[in-house]
Amino acid sequence: MKRTRLALALGALLMASIGLGSGEPKLGTFKVDVVSLISQGKEVEGATQFAAERDGYRYLFSSKANFEAFKSSPAKFEVQLGGACGKMAELSGRGNPQRYWVYQGKLYIFASDSCRAGFQSNPAGHIEKDEPKVVATELEARRGRDLLNRAAKWSGLDKLPLTGSVAYLQDSELKQGETLYKVKGTTRISGNGDFYDITTYNGAGYANQIQKGRATEIDSKGVASEHVPTWKRALERQRARQLAYLLWNRNSKNLTVKLDGVADGIASVVMNLDGATSTLWIEEKSGKVLSQTVKGRSQQGIIGDVQMDFVTYVTVNGVTLPVAWIATYNGQDSVLHERRPMRLEVKK
Repeated sequence: MKRTRLALALGALLMASIGLGSGEPKLGTFKVDVVSLISQGKEVEGATQFAAERDGYRYLFSSKANFEAFKSSPAKFEVQLGGACGKMAELSGRGNPQRYWVYQGKLYIFASDSCRAGFQSNPAGHIEKDEPKVVATELEARRGRDLLNRAAKWSGLDKLPLTGSVAYLQDSELKQGETLYKVKGTTRISGNGDFYDITTYNGAGYANQIQKGRATEIDSKGVASEHVPTWKRALERQRARQLAYLLWNRNSKNLTVKLDGVADGIASVVMNLDGATSTLWIEEKSGKVLSQTVKGRSQQGIIGDVQMDFVTYVTVNGVTLPVAWIATYNGQDSVLHERRPMRLEVKK
């Protein structure tokens, strides 16, 4: 998913209230009247005298009535996903306001014609939403939490203070065409809920961060821009798929969990936190986490089940976590989702 950043011109996110547009918008202009487009299916060019800005985009309208309609109900007409490319969604790159498509009365934009065509072939498969909370009996929930406590003890995270953090650091190479890129990545999870994730290509890249509950994007110059709500939620789901975050939050009131079954001493525990569902396979006796299944995207941007079977573990400062895994996507081997051994950094 992060590879798409290489091909997309990703602007910083500007929070702006609706008003008469002035100056150049941060993220682009919708020259087609989106009210006519969504309400009537008509492509009518807007006029600069009827302009509104919202979340860094400018919208032009063909009449004062449509301008007022947008002002009164912006969520009905504005671009979805905070302007992210509809094919790859939030956190992967922006779309172009001139490359749009309406699906089920909602406006989406795309980074390329091929992205739009891919989305049009399977819109529902590209749109990610919060997954439902886990429904369990009192016994199933209690046994599920017991196993998470056992896994936290096995990992050593139960002893790491909330001021501590764990980070995965990786170095690799990626060849696209005739160009070889040095890829570096850092994913850091803190006990207090802070989260930082970045992948750079030959030193260039954008970071996504949650700090004290505030979600931002940080560009290559270090300038931070606040995420719109949909981007923040996508980042929260990404954070909630991190094993360390799940084990740290095993007793959170926001986490729903159940023991789904046990076979040959391996327990299947399903949980949902921050709108993301994970399944962990845990050795009953030791608490060792063997595997994890989460939602992920294919190279074509379709959401499916990604299973990570952990193959290498390391212990740093008393914390044991997997640092390499093989993976499947919807049951098929997936190089895209596997990881070679990464460095684990643990701070107390």
